[in-house]
Amino acid sequence: MSQERLFLCQIGPVQSFIAAARRTQDLYVGSRLLSILASAGVEAVRHYVGDSSLIFPVVLDNGKLPKSVPHRFSFISDQQPTELAQQIEDAIRERWQNIAEQVGQWLYDQIGGGGWEDIFMKQVTAWLEFYWVAVDYDSNAHGEAYQRAVGAMAARKQGRTFTQVYEPGIKCTITGAQSALPLDWKRLKKAIHDNQDIILRDSEQLGALATIKRFAGKRFAAVPGIDETSFPDTTTIAGGTREDDEENDRPLYLAVLHMDGDRMGKWLSDMQTTEEHREFSRQLAEFAEITVPHIIQEQVKKPPKNQRGTGALVYAGGDDVLALLPLWAALRCSDAIRRAFEDQIDGTMSAGIAITPHKLPLDGALEEARTAAEKRAKKHYGRNAICIRQNTGQIREAGANWDIAQLMLDIQFCFEEDYLSGKLGYDLLTVSHELAIESTVPSLAISHEALRLLKRRTKEGLDGDIKNKIADLARDFDRLGNSEIVGWQSLANWVILARFLAKGAKA
Repeated sequence: MSQERLFLCQIGPVQSFIAAARRTQDLYVGSRLLSILASAGVEAVRHYVGDSSLIFPVVLDNGKLPKSVPHRFSFISDQQPTELAQQIEDAIRERWQNIAEQVGQWLYDQIGGGGWEDIFMKQVTAWLEFYWVAVDYDSNAHGEAYQRAVGAMAARKQGRTFTQVYEPGIKCTITGAQSALPLDWKRLKKAIHDNQDIILRDSEQLGALATIKRFAGKRFAAVPGIDETSFPDTTTIAGGTREDDEENDRPLYLAVLHMDGDRMGKWLSDMQTTEEHREFSRQLAEFAEITVPHIIQEQVKKPPKNQRGTGALVYAGGDDVLALLPLWAALRCSDAIRRAFEDQIDGTMSAGIAITPHKLPLDGALEEARTAAEKRAKKHYGRNAICIRQNTGQIREAGANWDIAQLMLDIQFCFEEDYLSGKLGYDLLTVSHELAIESTVPSLAISHEALRLLKRRTKEGLDGDIKNKIADLARDFDRLGNSEIVGWQSLANWVILARFLAKGAKA
């Protein structure tokens, strides 16, 4: 009997490909392309090995794969590893080649040839990476085998091959790495009737990757599985209108939300059987395929008074979520998603929220949400946590365990309804700075001063129920302000950010 092996495969590069985006549609199409390529690899596994071999992702009850297939997948097989891995890689590269050729043909139909075709295909061929490892498998030690595979994959990626690539001349305005295709971009704009610089700016010249992301969708090359037409732009997400963009006198902001499951690697390594692992994969697929889109859809249905905006889910694959949201929906969506993850998966998630002006390039906001916020939530705030970073001319950060979320949602609501003055957070910040200078102030005196400020900044004439609600906030203020985990300075920053989430530039 042949030796069974646990395979772990991964395509890339992921983050740099997704993040290289000017428009939200670029972001969405990049995510969809990676999922389509990963699906090609998993479909090859289904063809050569069978559905029952898959560990993750698993085939859904309808006989199909999840819509968002993660860039890493795993299965068990007794076939010769090198040959099988090559068949999987060939299937992925063939799908990528077909997509590129479809976009290239569409581009040729618009403007004809002219020397750009060879550069286009050279850049396409040089881009895609595929890694695989296979370790001996014993069904009685599933978790140990998976852990060895993860370690082997980390080692394999450290030893990647870097191909020398010559990219002369003007560089792609999106990636900054590939040469811009030497075609007549103004002629292309005219061919697609882009009179308002919505699809292409006058200054843009794109390389092959950026061109594929820009034109693979339904409106242009119509690559199967990509429909960017319903994906909103940053102005719509932030709650603005085309007139706001033209007048440019109303600052608009949006939130980039990135969430990730905590200690997932250890959790998966602790699983004892393939059946347990597959059931976990099925639960993750249901969470990503059904729960997360439903939460975002429901949470953005009822904006606060005088607010607009909509949510856009870029990606939900297993325990990984990326979404663009109006400010007022960022905290409520993230809190609802992590609660659902706890209920369905019995695990915890950490979240990073980056607040950014809606006209700034998305790559910086994505990096801010993923690295500066979500990773800090895990490392600095101890996982099962949330970190918000505001980068709107000044940088402000607040983070804590999810226990703070409900209080901040209540505070945000009070700001939305104008029950509290926007000066409250800055009052608390002043108090916290004075405390840093004078460390002998008794905690009871600090609490009394903070509660005095809360009362002073509460709108007069509120009815009894609202006053009771704010009294409850006062007790939480006292508890969190005097805790070592949060403290008064962090609490002050949380209140300032809650006000910004509620009011945006009016804060």
